[in-house]
Amino acid sequence: MSARRPKLLIVDDGDRYVELGHALLRDYDYATRCDLPGPCWTCERRPGCTLTHAHDAGETDEALAKNRDVDVVLLDVAFDVPVERLLPSSEKNLERRQRLQGIEILGHLRRSRADLPVI
Repeated sequence: MSARRPKLLIVDDGDRYVELGHALLRDYDYATRCDLPGPCWTCERRPGCTLTHAHDAGETDEALAKNRDVDVVLLDVAFDVPVERLLPSSEKNLERRQRLQGIEILGHLRRSRADLPVI
């Protein structure tokens, strides 16, 4: 029996680091929001697919609910997403809220999955 490969969840509002991860970190499985078998880099639906990772806190929760066996989260810090997709914050400045959204998501993850490593 082969050992289970570690599973990553990438949380980023863009696609660049997801593409780099899929290109360079092929010894890992990826937590996605897709129901198709992976790996993503072999999927014919890959171009333009938005299910390969989580783009915000809501999609992070969705991906973690679907993939209970995630071993580590790779989390961006700055998120250029609309205000309605940001976690609630006492910060009034939208640009600053977006710039620090990763810290808010980290806090959210610590409250819901304290044992989950986040990079």
